[in-house]
Amino acid sequence: MRLTFIHSTMGIAVLALAALSFTGSAEAKTVTVETGNFYFCDAAHSGQVCETTGVSVGDTVTWNNVAGTHEVAQCTDATFTTCTGGFNLGTFSSGQTKSQTFSTAGDVFYRCDFHPSEMKGKITVAAAATQTPTPVPTVAGSQTAAASVTATPAKVPSTGGPPYDGGSDAWQYVLLGAGGMFVLGAIGAFVYARLRR
Repeated sequence: MRLTFIHSTMGIAVLALAALSFTGSAEAKTVTVETGNFYFCDAAHSGQVCETTGVSVGDTVTWNNVAGTHEVAQCTDATFTTCTGGFNLGTFSSGQTKSQTFSTAGDVFYRCDFHPSEMKGKITVAAAATQTPTPVPTVAGSQTAAASVTATPAKVPSTGGPPYDGGSDAWQYVLLGAGGMFVLGAIGAFVYARLRR
């Protein structure tokens, strides 16, 4: 009876750890691109292409206007000459934001229609992160089969500014670590019970 209880506890612990590993890894995120007088990203990008990476399908890019009046219009390619037919977020002024959520993977080119030669951008949208189940070996004599889940880590967003520092996502690692400690404790209890026989 005690052995069956330990096996059940281990199965529950593994499933709890699997559930924790799903938390947050596939959640949509928002990446911010600064917009100012004659630039996207930062003033050093005036006349250059602001490249934004770390965006996946389902994520949102928000343009935060810090100066001037601008427009964000999607272009058909990297020449930035034909910018009709895609999204056009309209005019926005200092202190305002505009956002676009991306539903397909690929490179997205855009410009400010008021300043087409100075303000250009490219967003690389990756396919959504996949989650692959990984089998977990069962303990000899166990009636409980369980699976662990490994999530593909999300790419760190980059848009010409300082690297993303993790921010409020750190709590997920604390929970994942706690789940791991729980699993190790359950395995230790099982080994201890086997050695006492």
